[in-house]
Amino acid sequence: MAIKSKPNKNNNHSVDISKHSIVLNLSDKPLRINNDDMVLTTNFFHILGRLYQEGHDLQIHKLYPNAQFPVNRNTPMLSHLIKWNCDKNWYCYKFSEDTDTPLQKSYKITDHEYLTGHQIDGLGTIPPSEILNLVWQTFKSRLVPAIVFENCEFVEVVPLDNVDIFVSILPKSGKFEVYKDNKVVACGRVFVPDDIKKYQISVPCFEQKSSEILTQNEVYKTLNLKGYNYSGLFQGVEKCDLEVSEGSLRWENNWTTFIDSMIQTVQLQDSTHLLRLPVGIRRLTIDVNSHLRIVNQTKSCHFCFHKKNKTIKSGGIEIFDVCTKLRQRQCQQSPVLEKHVFVPNVVTLDLEESLIVNTQIVVEKSLTSCIKAVEIVDDNSDPLLPLVHRIVQRMPTVTSDFTICATKYPEIIDKSKNLLLVVGTKVPALLDQILALVSQDGFILTREKPSFRYKEVANLELLTEHCTPQEKLLLLQKSKSVYYVKHVRLSWKQLNWLPTLQRALKTKNVVVDSSNVEPEGVLGLTTCVRLERGGTKLRCFVTMDEVPEFDSGSVFYQDQLRKNFAVNVFKSGQWGTYRHLPLSQDGSRNFACDEDKSYVIVGGLGGFGLELTEWLVANGARKVVLVSRVGLQSGYQRRKIGLWRSSGVAVTVSTVDTTTKQGCLELIQKAISELGPVDGVFNLCVVLKDAFFEDQTEETFKESLSSKANIAVALDQVTRQCCKNLRYFVMFSSMSCGRGNPGQSNYGMANSVMERLCEKRRNDGLPGLAIQWGPIDDVGVYAKAMGQKKIPLQGFVAQKLGSCFKVLERFLERADAVVSSVVIAEKNIVNGNSHSVLDQLAHLLGVKDTRILNKELTLADLGMDSMIGVQFAQILERGYGICIPLEDLRSLTVSELVETEDKMGKL
Repeated sequence: MAIKSKPNKNNNHSVDISKHSIVLNLSDKPLRINNDDMVLTTNFFHILGRLYQEGHDLQIHKLYPNAQFPVNRNTPMLSHLIKWNCDKNWYCYKFSEDTDTPLQKSYKITDHEYLTGHQIDGLGTIPPSEILNLVWQTFKSRLVPAIVFENCEFVEVVPLDNVDIFVSILPKSGKFEVYKDNKVVACGRVFVPDDIKKYQISVPCFEQKSSEILTQNEVYKTLNLKGYNYSGLFQGVEKCDLEVSEGSLRWENNWTTFIDSMIQTVQLQDSTHLLRLPVGIRRLTIDVNSHLRIVNQTKSCHFCFHKKNKTIKSGGIEIFDVCTKLRQRQCQQSPVLEKHVFVPNVVTLDLEESLIVNTQIVVEKSLTSCIKAVEIVDDNSDPLLPLVHRIVQRMPTVTSDFTICATKYPEIIDKSKNLLLVVGTKVPALLDQILALVSQDGFILTREKPSFRYKEVANLELLTEHCTPQEKLLLLQKSKSVYYVKHVRLSWKQLNWLPTLQRALKTKNVVVDSSNVEPEGVLGLTTCVRLERGGTKLRCFVTMDEVPEFDSGSVFYQDQLRKNFAVNVFKSGQWGTYRHLPLSQDGSRNFACDEDKSYVIVGGLGGFGLELTEWLVANGARKVVLVSRVGLQSGYQRRKIGLWRSSGVAVTVSTVDTTTKQGCLELIQKAISELGPVDGVFNLCVVLKDAFFEDQTEETFKESLSSKANIAVALDQVTRQCCKNLRYFVMFSSMSCGRGNPGQSNYGMANSVMERLCEKRRNDGLPGLAIQWGPIDDVGVYAKAMGQKKIPLQGFVAQKLGSCFKVLERFLERADAVVSSVVIAEKNIVNGNSHSVLDQLAHLLGVKDTRILNKELTLADLGMDSMIGVQFAQILERGYGICIPLEDLRSLTVSELVETEDKMGKL
């Protein structure tokens, strides 16, 4: 209770008022309060007057008793009783003949580079503090000892794009309006006080020195998740306690960024990921002299946030009552959702699936960045290339150059095009003409009647035969003699094959294989190695049935070797490959956790792990186990767990070794005994040891495999034994496995083991789901490495967390074993040499204007790390025909790079 009345010794009543109270004085006499430094007293009638000044229509008559009309005609009048009281002096305005001429000034926001660090949901915006700064500059010079802003409203967000701002102030009242494009974007009142202390809520501000803090990185990680993408000078919060009640701010001789940092502490209060923008400030007071005196002693300035008083104080600045409004986040481009499944080479498919499979085979075998194709259309069929074009749009690093010829006579087509693919109807009848159009490694897709039977043709290999509802599609390729002089058997548990394979790939064509006695990872390794220098010499065979061991002289393998597939899989009695196919549109159900059961998240204290836990809690989970090798280490982790526990969630943190069966058994049994039956297990563990394959070691492979393969196998064994009613067994995989990524052969292999394990569980009637994620925005390894740079990785842009969890909800209700979610980057950013090499470099480095690049600096000096280097090397090789080893690439200067491009252009 804020106010208590109690009798004193003279039998008079005194009033106790608690701290942090606001008292409305209903009399016209001042109140005397002992602890007036902690109580805000305001005259009630003064408040009514201020409301009237702001344009509110007050019903004053409701403050008085109702009068009954009509009154008796003999009722005496009161007017003679009312007289002027001249005992008090009142201040009166003296108006001269001059009008209150507004102070007006225009500003062009172009020369403030630091403002680019104020990003809201990916959009550069002018912060409210900068708008008030412009008002300050218009109203008075910086030399004033203090200034006050009151009742400030920020009507709309102002984008930062060469914007013109117009400020208008009435000097006598101090009312201001700020315009953009003749529209009011902000308004309020500004004045220079006679005594700044009269306008401040004198709250104490002393440093508590809490032992548990959020570091600067953790503060801006939290804000970034909400949609505040601050960088540069706008990362002014150096640290704060877990309750954000105190901390320190960085002073950079900039009022705009410092005041914005104070406002950021309000945004930190919200424990959700909602984006709330400031739309009003009740009062902002700046004691200029006091503030400069404090910050001149140290660049760090302590702040206090008094939540009951809604007041933030730092140095000589005090902000009272920041109002915020919920803003809808921008919708990201929809992710491409696919399943990764085995497709036999001879099979029945619908037309779209057939074209998808064949297009992926063409790209995988040729490793092309542009499919040059011609279709010869007869009068009785619709062309297929428009469908293929849409398929290519979903392939991030590939573009298309298609021509449709509405004639049966292909000789009119320019033979110099060196086509990768020709599509036609009844191709065998025109075979000689079509072969003349196709490049040495080119393909032919022929459309035949469903009853058509293929007869072998010299110098052509039949790759696939697909029966669709209307026709039969056959993919053919020109034969090519390839001799495989080395065979290596792979196993993820025994890595002694690694040096042998590394040596062989330097000079020889190599076949690697594995038998499916247990889940293996050869598919993921192969897709990664083939994207590296010399990797095209590698082929893999994976047999998932009981078949003879690999022997290049065996009839069983000879026919498949002749087809020269990069990846060869024998499953269910058929040769085939793994392909990404679109997900079917199933009816969606609302995902919900069981509050009586527990959920185990391995890697739960990592960036993605904490956000997954929050999503599970939001969907009803009340018992969670977070597994981490090192346990709690940061204030960010402690703050998250504290918020969950305060809402009634039982959170256990475990450091048990989950890479062993015994460790997993201990983990699951403890979860069951202390929290309840386990409903779901999730493995998000990641150990990245990136290096090109030739530089990998057994140790780097073991470290990557332990966090993925070892944990997955141990969890599989234990949950089969202890969790008979398990609903979710979810392994977070990566696009590095399904699509390949240079430098991540060990990581690709580790994820591939998990994927084959999930397939095995599904075949056994158990839950099993592996998700091939692309790069993730906001949290995780990619987000940490890239920071604010939005650089595509292998043609994919980072997927927002909100999008990830919408996708996850859909995946969890499906029966697929391996699925994929990626967001495709714009093709003109990723591919094609319509851009210069320098343009591509600038984009990867996040540089908007290539003219500012110092031509004498090396690429390493410009900020090219190994991750960016791998992408740039691939762009150079695929788009420009320039092959430079990564170690040499980073030592190149910009001018040497330009010279190399010029030389290649003249060849």
